[in-house]
Amino acid sequence: MATSTARQVITDAFHSMGFISEDEALTAEQASRGLRVMNQTMQGWPAEGIPYVHATLTLDTVVNVPDELVSSATWMLCDALAMEYGKTLTDRQQRQVDRALNALQSYYFRVPPAQLDDGLQPSFPPGYFDIQRG
Repeated sequence: MATSTARQVITDAFHSMGFISEDEALTAEQASRGLRVMNQTMQGWPAEGIPYVHATLTLDTVVNVPDELVSSATWMLCDALAMEYGKTLTDRQQRQVDRALNALQSYYFRVPPAQLDDGLQPSFPPGYFDIQRG
């Protein structure tokens, strides 16, 4: 599982969008709003085709996704924060969001068990094809 906290992911999202500079820290309002948006975004992942069960995060909670998906979670948060703040992402940023969604969907994708059509089920009585040689 991930080792990044929600605060780190939110800070990275604000940096990636250019809302704050690399040496700048989040304000209390940005942290609070970012956490609310992050929880809402992650709770909505099942509607995006990501069968993920979300546990509500606090700022100092470790994000409950594998390390290799923290970047994807950050870009999904960027997309949600951009809408929240009325900012349009650049084409490059939007491609990153699209890749993030694809990575999350791919990681959490589960192939459902195959169902055998009733028409393919054998319907002959037992022993119907028993051939006896005499």
